[in-house]
Amino acid sequence: MALSIVLALLVAVTNAASNVLMRKAARVVPTAAQFHLSLLLRLVRSPTWMAGLALSLATFPLGAAALGFGKLSVVQPILVLELPLSLIGASWLYDSRLSRRDWLGISMMTVGLIGLLVVLVPEGGQVTGIPTSTWLLGSGLNVGLVVVVYVLGRRTTQPSGRAAYLGAGCGLAFGLSAVYMKSMTEVFDVAGMTGVLTSWQLYGSIAVATLAFWLLQNAYAAGQLAASQPAVTLLDPAVAILWGLLVFHEKTEGGPFLILAVAASAAIVAGALTLARSPQLSRMHEYPADGAR
Repeated sequence: MALSIVLALLVAVTNAASNVLMRKAARVVPTAAQFHLSLLLRLVRSPTWMAGLALSLATFPLGAAALGFGKLSVVQPILVLELPLSLIGASWLYDSRLSRRDWLGISMMTVGLIGLLVVLVPEGGQVTGIPTSTWLLGSGLNVGLVVVVYVLGRRTTQPSGRAAYLGAGCGLAFGLSAVYMKSMTEVFDVAGMTGVLTSWQLYGSIAVATLAFWLLQNAYAAGQLAASQPAVTLLDPAVAILWGLLVFHEKTEGGPFLILAVAASAAIVAGALTLARSPQLSRMHEYPADGAR
């Protein structure tokens, strides 16, 4: 369990660094490039974006290792630290200081996460042997929600609303990718690398993660990181926890422990919403004087 937590923390740090670098590169992308292949063609010419891409790709094996050693509903919530770590990285990048309000939000998210990990200790769970009908139903609902928020984002003309919808779709997709990845680690335990390479979970995880990545780049290009990042940060673990409890049958303590878990989750959400109004996110959204929009 301890190793999975360390690996999940490393994923959060790597994702945060990737966020800052990719957002910096996306600041100069014209709005007209959104939802088009030209968006990626522009971004791949940026060394900064490519460095962010390399870090983003590194999170795949790290995340798989974390999920292989730990429970889905423990590993994924740790990734909420990506948001405060992104802010800290942005403060270094833009040579500015975090405000007391920023540190309050960071503290709320950190304390809430620690509380959640202490009281939400899942036991049991079965990743293998899940009926195909369950996979199809759960995946269909999950992907359906991604499609809905994507369509809403396409139809929204206001930048903040578009970024929020795209961020929500990204979080929903990343959560599903983690679910497939967790199932893939169980395949590895049973059939080794040969089994993984021939499993649908591997290619499903890659496909959904690619979709999430594309949505994330469009959210960056849409601007208003303050609108998109909280949705990405919170929906990813929320999806994973629901799958872990409802499909994988991971069991947690009830009664007072459940109340404490809800309180800890509320602290994480409140902290994320506090950080969403941070000036650091506004600075990450500002475009340079020569950036074409």
